[in-house]
Amino acid sequence: MRALALPTLASTAALLLAACAAPPNPSEVGYPEIDFRDREPIRIAAGALEIVDLYRPPLAAPHAEHLSPAIPSLVFARWARRRLAPVGGPARVVVTIADARIVETPLVTDDSLQGAVTVEQAARLDGRGALEVALVDPAGAVLARAHGEATQRLSLPEDASPDDRRQAMYRIVADLSRRLDEVLDREVRRYFAPWLR
Repeated sequence: MRALALPTLASTAALLLAACAAPPNPSEVGYPEIDFRDREPIRIAAGALEIVDLYRPPLAAPHAEHLSPAIPSLVFARWARRRLAPVGGPARVVVTIADARIVETPLVTDDSLQGAVTVEQAARLDGRGALEVALVDPAGAVLARAHGEATQRLSLPEDASPDDRRQAMYRIVADLSRRLDEVLDREVRRYFAPWLR
């Protein structure tokens, strides 16, 4: 009996740990998926798409990207899969996610009587995204490269609820994604022109 209980307990613990480690799904928490379905894919003469995520979230304050209902690095990877369409060829498209952060910084508030009757901004959220798109031939030579960066900042009042904070982070990721899409659409079309189909 005891021998049977130990594997069951271990399996349960493993499932709980996996659930804790899994990023939240935007549709599960009431936020629409940032999916780029309204944008036309960019057709590139390449045989494969590779996504390299170099950003490692610290999972601790002041970083807050892991608490967002839309995880920046996952949204940026989704952008690559939806917007960049390899249509055949010996080269491969390599998308590198260099930065996908949201940092929360406490702001100084007025502790006086006047401050007690005023709702002040108590925290600032700073988001940053940085992606590189490269076309790499079979020998490893880079044939074309495009780079995009975006930043977004929002402040939170001292009476902000946890849901207000999540909504602000979602807005930051949505805005970063929109700006990166605009920049990279332009840059890919410019530098990848001979390989566009």
